Amino acid sequence: MGQKRIQANLYKRYSKEEAEKRIAAYREKVSKNLARETIYLQIIAENKTRNQTAYDNRKLVKAGEHESCKQRKRRLRKEYLAKKSETLRVN
Repeated sequence: MGQKRIQANLYKRYSKEEAEKRIAAYREKVSKNLARETIYLQIIAENKTRNQTAYDNRKLVKAGEHESCKQRKRRLRKEYLAKKSETLRVN
């Protein structure tokens, strides 16, 4: 509704060609801003889901239902060294 008024004022102030040129430039600027805003909102949504997933995983680790990365690395290293020392004792 306000756009019609703004366009009417542009047509009054400038010639038809100049007014159309300014309106086209404004529409291009608006479309770029909307595209930028869309990308920004997508990034925010991705970060929000990533943070929520990390939070849920931390809760599961504290509850003892999951292993953290460090716990898994320590366990695998311990198993590897035990298997390695066992093969050395057999030989």
